[in-house]
Amino acid sequence: MKYSFVPSRISQVLKMMGQKLADPVDNRLQAAVARIGDWLQLS
Repeated sequence: MKYSFVPSRISQVLKMMGQKLADPVDNRLQAAVARIGDWLQLS
């Protein structure tokens, strides 16, 4: 019974880690898109 909980726990931890890693990446992507949009408006 104990071992059945291990995979779900590991997947939960991996999802949390993935979200923490994805947040800064999303912020960088949004900033890059905003810069490209500004550059296109200026040019």
